Amino acid sequence: NGRFYYGIKTGRNEAFVVDQDTRDKLIAEDPGCEEIIKPFLRGRDVKRWQIHDPGLYLIFTRRGIDIDAYPSVKKYLQHFRAKLEPKPAGWDSENPKSKWPGRKAGPYKWYEIQDSIAYWKELLEPKIVYQEIATFQGFAFDGEGRFINNKLFLIPDPPPWLYLYLNSIISWW
Repeated sequence: NGRFYYGIKTGRNEAFVVDQDTRDKLIAEDPGCEEIIKPFLRGRDVKRWQIHDPGLYLIFTRRGIDIDAYPSVKKYLQHFRAKLEPKPAGWDSENPKSKWPGRKAGPYKWYEIQDSIAYWKELLEPKIVYQEIATFQGFAFDGEGRFINNKLFLIPDPPPWLYLYLNSIISWW
């Protein structure tokens, strides 16, 4: 039905993508933040028929989130604030004297991920994921609601036969 989606572009993975230990510390400090820390996959984690879980998590601070409701996450992201600030409108990237440590200009707040992901609920559902660039078909099924980076695409709510067909030699041919 034309529903193919691009993964999440955070604008600063070093801030928003965390390991298991960091996730556990944030949740221990504030159990409520567990609802915005999601299992996360990168392009290299998806192979034909399978997903290799890297043990990474995304701090999913989407547009409009009340960051004050998640104090441990806000405190953690504060360490990256200068690099997370969006460039001001009219910033001149061609002028070498106009240095800006932050992310591209946009209507997002410093603690929000860079791109608006209106279809984020599709990430929670069963889906087929595949790499942006591939030399051979490599489709995997995710039934665990993992969030994905911008090196992956997803097909939400796939019919059962589609996963098999996409990984077949016939479809690649």
